[in-house]
Amino acid sequence: MKNIKFMDFCAGIGGGRIGLENVGMSCIGFSEIDKDAEITYKHFFGQNEQNYGDLMKINPDDLPDFDFMVGGFPCQTFSIIGTRCGLEDKNRGQVIYGLVKILKAKNVKYFILENVKGLMNHDKQYLSQKPH
Repeated sequence: MKNIKFMDFCAGIGGGRIGLENVGMSCIGFSEIDKDAEITYKHFFGQNEQNYGDLMKINPDDLPDFDFMVGGFPCQTFSIIGTRCGLEDKNRGQVIYGLVKILKAKNVKYFILENVKGLMNHDKQYLSQKPH
């Protein structure tokens, strides 16, 4: 595990990162758009941490190579207690496709995405469908 490098997407304050580092993986960068969360993240992990910003605007070629992706993408649009707008939510609902684009472009071998009750069956749509 010590040679496995990961990127932390939709990082928040780094909760996903902590678990991966505890098993010996190395974080090589993160992606977060909330400025307050970024301040806290850098307070926890160091001011020199590289934030690649909005993952929907990232060119995967600009990212370093990594083996593992962790992503806590916005769940409100899919959650059974959220808005249930799903893929129709042009801001939060499309983030899953940004993550998939990076996974494919970087040929990432492993990933963990946040499990949200309602993700796979919101509005009787399934993630295998293309966005509208």
